Amino acid sequence: MEISKTFDAYDVIGVIVPGSVITGMLALQWSPFLSLLGQDGISIGGLGVFVFASFVFGHLAQAGGNALEKLMWILPGMPTDWVRKDPSPLISTDQLAQLQTRVSVMEPGAGTLSQIGKRQWRQIVTRIDARVRDGGRAGRVDVFNRTYGLFRGLSTAFLVCGIWYCLDSRGLPIEAMAALALSAVAAVRMWRYGVHYARCLFLAFIELPLSREDAEKVQGDGPLS
Repeated sequence: MEISKTFDAYDVIGVIVPGSVITGMLALQWSPFLSLLGQDGISIGGLGVFVFASFVFGHLAQAGGNALEKLMWILPGMPTDWVRKDPSPLISTDQLAQLQTRVSVMEPGAGTLSQIGKRQWRQIVTRIDARVRDGGRAGRVDVFNRTYGLFRGLSTAFLVCGIWYCLDSRGLPIEAMAALALSAVAAVRMWRYGVHYARCLFLAFIELPLSREDAEKVQGDGPLS
């Protein structure tokens, strides 16, 4: 059975990889779990147990990653919200004007980006993502999104390992310091790819060909606000 027929790309990249960090740590630190994998090395059945455990722990790590995500973006806001600021730290002034025009055509009653409420803006971003996918321009967006999810899970997984080592040794051993340092590095990468995802999503939306009806609205009214 091929893994690709059982798991999609996000399952492997965003779930199993972070989960394998926790599973590997348990195999090294908890002898009863190691015995499930095989006494003289990992057996065929043990490999199945390892993958299954990695899948479960990966989902749990991503659940913790949701909390980490909220803490990370609590002050600056999610990168997809940065275009509601003028000037925007995400895209250029010209690109922001084009995005405003596209959003005004798609949502005529929305008003200017800075006036749109957070809940309504999340709904608009969902529609933007759907249009990018329908237009066949979601390739790079998905790459950035999967990589963001990977580092979100890895940051959480290494944090769990660091806490485990601290509790197990009742101190701060070298293993704990290494795990916590890797968690911080993964969090930095998570930040970068979150920004890349938002920028790529909006630029892909701007570059979508306008339908005839939308093109007539833009030509007839000029830039909308």
